[in-house]
This record gives sequence, structure tokens and C-alpha cells, in this order.
Amino acid sequence: MSICKICLATPFNKLPSEQSAAHPHQPSLEDLEASAATCALCRLILQSVHELMGAIADEELDQLGEFKLRVARERTGSVE
Repeated sequence: MSICKICLATPFNKLPSEQSAAHPHQPSLEDLEASAATCALCRLILQSVHELMGAIADEELDQLGEFKLRVARERTGSVE
């Protein structure tokens, strides 16, 4: 499995923390799903998105409307 151009360009070692504005990723969920077919990192991000969406009630998801996919590092973790 390869890595897509967006993931290759993502500065994973310099991602902002969760409290800061996160780094943009795929432009839409549909684009992330398409890229996840060939990109291992997009597949991992998509899995996390699905877990998050599964934890949110359907009514709350409807209220969210459109959302932008962005990546950030965890407050307690780091990528080096």
C-alpha cells in the first residue's frame, strides 16, 4: 500500500496540538474514503473518523453539518 500526495506533504513531526488550528487533510469525507483505498495513512485516519462518528449520536451528527478533515497531535503525545 502506498502513501498519497496529501499524506506525503503533511508535516507529521510538526503537527499543531489539539488546542491549535489543525493541519488540513483531504477536502471531504468522500475524498478521504477514496484515498483510503490506496493510502495506508488515509485508511488509518478514516478508521478514526468512523470511530468518532460511531460515538456521536445521529442527531448530533445531523447538527454538525459539513466538517473539514484536519489532523493534529494529541495533547499528551508527540510524533518524532
